Amino acid sequence: MQELAAFASNYPVMKPWMVLIYGWLWIGSAIMPGFYFALYRIEGSLRFPKYIRQVSLVTVLVFGLIVAVDLWDWIGGSLVPYLTVMKALDWKIGATSVVAAARDPRTIKHVSIVLTELSAFAYILLLLAFFRHADGELFTDADVPVSRLLVFATKVALITWGIWVAFNVVRLVLTPYSYFHLQDAALQIGRRPQRLGPMMADAIRMLLGQACFLIAPYIVYTAFTPADGDMIEHAVDGVS
Repeated sequence: MQELAAFASNYPVMKPWMVLIYGWLWIGSAIMPGFYFALYRIEGSLRFPKYIRQVSLVTVLVFGLIVAVDLWDWIGGSLVPYLTVMKALDWKIGATSVVAAARDPRTIKHVSIVLTELSAFAYILLLLAFFRHADGELFTDADVPVSRLLVFATKVALITWGIWVAFNVVRLVLTPYSYFHLQDAALQIGRRPQRLGPMMADAIRMLLGQACFLIAPYIVYTAFTPADGDMIEHAVDGVS
């Protein structure tokens, strides 16, 4: 997202759109915990089509690779220097060193990254559970009490993340256009312009990562969508 922010800084007319983009990303991030909570509350056993096994496995491989690359960049790029600085503190003086470490802006940054990576690992475990659970059998109303909460949360997550993935597709397509604008702006102020290759790689990685987060709602959607495509709208009494 750095090139988008830089593009907006050079073109003030784009700033309202950046606020909308970041706001939509925040909404999408807030919706997913609601979806996970609704999935957690279901009392029956979801049954998925057989092809969901392949979808889950491919998503695990792609998302796992993205997480591994992010971890490598984080450990080599900022974590090791941060730990070196922390080791240089005199921990024998006790609370003073703890307060100094806690007040360091990099501490909050790295704690946030650790929590993000833990959530990524949890998502991989969820996809692996889908992979192991998909058996292609049909389910009955008694097998799966489809709650209104789960149906609603799944639909909202699908729509929200579907729009966000579509935006990232557009972003990928427009990256060369943004590159030339950023290149001109950098040359005008005497700075070295960014290279197109890293910008395209970042856009592709962002698109794949966000598409992976769309898979879980899609998989759950298939569990209560019959083969003819009509959503099951029933809800078992007492499950909402």
